[in-house]
Amino acid sequence: MIELTPELKKLSSYLGYLADNEDMIDFFESEYSKKAPTKTSANDSTKYVVTKKKIGLEMLFSHEIINKEYPIVELRKNSYRPYFSTIIVNKESQSSDFYPKDIDRFISKFGDATFINIRGDKIWIIPFNSNLEAVFKSKSGIMNDGFVIRLKEFLMISSKSKSLGLFIHFCLIKNLLHKILLEKHKELVEKIKSNKANALELVDLLPRKEFWSEHLIEDELLRRKIWSYFRRLNEFEVDWIKTDLISIFGKIKGEHGHNVPNIEIDSIKYYKKAEGIFSDRIL
Repeated sequence: MIELTPELKKLSSYLGYLADNEDMIDFFESEYSKKAPTKTSANDSTKYVVTKKKIGLEMLFSHEIINKEYPIVELRKNSYRPYFSTIIVNKESQSSDFYPKDIDRFISKFGDATFINIRGDKIWIIPFNSNLEAVFKSKSGIMNDGFVIRLKEFLMISSKSKSLGLFIHFCLIKNLLHKILLEKHKELVEKIKSNKANALELVDLLPRKEFWSEHLIEDELLRRKIWSYFRRLNEFEVDWIKTDLISIFGKIKGEHGHNVPNIEIDSIKYYKKAEGIFSDRIL
């Protein structure tokens, strides 16, 4: 559990509210002279509310929260009611009441970083309460870029994802899935572990197959690490993810002439190589 300034604690208490909540609307107007966006669309799923620079806050509203506690609220075709989902506390706010007075001391009590990205930036993902988490980043040992408080989301990888088989195989080899799940499909699990079956075969046998966090062992830190990595596996614009996938699959030229992972192939041959890379990133 982390403690925030009273002002930020008040603002974060509205996270998870639908944007038409009257108390929240009144709060935004009275405190920031801002209106909360009441609608989003499929092409514009997230909207921003930005405060004055001296306050240094950005508030995000989105209808796509990967958390069963926040189901999509459709108003009509291609129109949705968003949730207040994220607070970005920018470095400009360090002189305001929203920023902890000694950020380095504030973060030091949480120990080692959750993970370190390819640029060497340390990332902490810290539970705020059962529904919220805070995210901090340190560049070159300096914690001066602000931080984020957001609704917790859960690992969801589409069955259409070409990297899903790699993920399932990795979790099986490293015993990261619930034992009850493994016992129920023991024969198939053994085939997958020995590379005699494609891990995607397990997907069709699982309830709530999209929400992979529910199938992982009860280790909150591990779940957050996995979430932070695997949610980006198909985002090739993220350099370190693209680099990892190219090192597994090899590369081809993309539609714009840039190198992209060659994942239009049977992934079962690449399980062993992926296992080593995922271990370095996550375990």
